[in-house]
Amino acid sequence: MILKPLDIVAIDSLWYMPHHWLIRQRGAGDKAVHNCVILNEAGDLENIDFIHGPHLGDNIDKYKGRNISIHRRKEELSPLQVAQIFTWMADTRAKNKGYDFGQIKASLFGIASDEYINDWSRWDCSERSYFAWAANGIMPADCDEVLPHPRWVRHSDDFETVFKGVL
Repeated sequence: MILKPLDIVAIDSLWYMPHHWLIRQRGAGDKAVHNCVILNEAGDLENIDFIHGPHLGDNIDKYKGRNISIHRRKEELSPLQVAQIFTWMADTRAKNKGYDFGQIKASLFGIASDEYINDWSRWDCSERSYFAWAANGIMPADCDEVLPHPRWVRHSDDFETVFKGVL
């Protein structure tokens, strides 16, 4: 499998993780519950978790044995666009105030308030992967959801699936 910077990984749920049930509830039958972004060909990730928010230090091997899909933008980006996205990711990661629990609350209860949507200092995994593109002028999907779900990349016409299966 050949990985490229800015590939997006969608990871499927585990049946024994109760918070995965809640995420899947909003997923319209899709099992995706987590997204992360590939940083390089070695599979290093910008990942996100409840404790740290967005962070570095994980590798795609963390998900060995899990059902995943990897998605790549069909239209190749210029080196300048790639640099802009990575700069945005680094800048927002540096200003991070933790995981976006408000977004989860908003998505579970159908609240589409700016208070939850426009906090650029707190992130969940699907917001992070989605807005890394959108904040740099590249609409990543025809997403009619105010709060992107981890499945967004699987249903985008602008991304192709380059791997699907057990890692």
